[in-house]
Amino acid sequence: MILSKTEGVIGFMWLNQREQQKYLVIKEYILGKLSRKQAATKLSVSKKTISILKANFLSRGKDSFSHRLRGIKPANRTRSVVERQIVTCYLDSYISFNFTHFHEQIEYNGMLYKITAGEYLSQRLVARILERNGITSPRANRKRRKDHNHSVRPRRTSFGELVQLDASLHDWLSLGPTHKLTLHLAVDDATSKILGGYFCETETLYGYFQLVS
Repeated sequence: MILSKTEGVIGFMWLNQREQQKYLVIKEYILGKLSRKQAATKLSVSKKTISILKANFLSRGKDSFSHRLRGIKPANRTRSVVERQIVTCYLDSYISFNFTHFHEQIEYNGMLYKITAGEYLSQRLVARILERNGITSPRANRKRRKDHNHSVRPRRTSFGELVQLDASLHDWLSLGPTHKLTLHLAVDDATSKILGGYFCETETLYGYFQLVS
């Protein structure tokens, strides 16, 4: 960065290298040391841009070369004090909450607006703040459910020791979805052999009675 005194204005301003180059070239162009075409070539811009830069310089001085947003904090950049309060609030009172539920809670009870002095922080921004401070959501740490919640029962070893009864609704006769029937079935547990079956419109106690009779 180059520190230079503003033309005709008491004080100092900052210009980066590119802005300083624009200033020097336009100054030479105004003094007649460069033609507009030469100035445009030096800055790799159009001749129209040179005219605009000249007009801006004549109306606002060297300030016209400094980016207008320099020194202005972006609106979407959360203040560090707010970030600390979000983290402290989560760790002190809501550490068992996932990030979505945490945002809902502090928004519902007014804590969100109290922390931010009336500003609104989105759910995603709150999550990013927590993640940035090394906090992960309990949802992310939740163990995946095992494929089998219970141990698998071993099959019976002898035929006829246990018979499984069940019913299944399906288009068994391939007549279309409007002609589905419920098949009541008896299966031997040891051998998987089908011992009998009975069709009904729906699963009924009568169907099971017919199956075992």
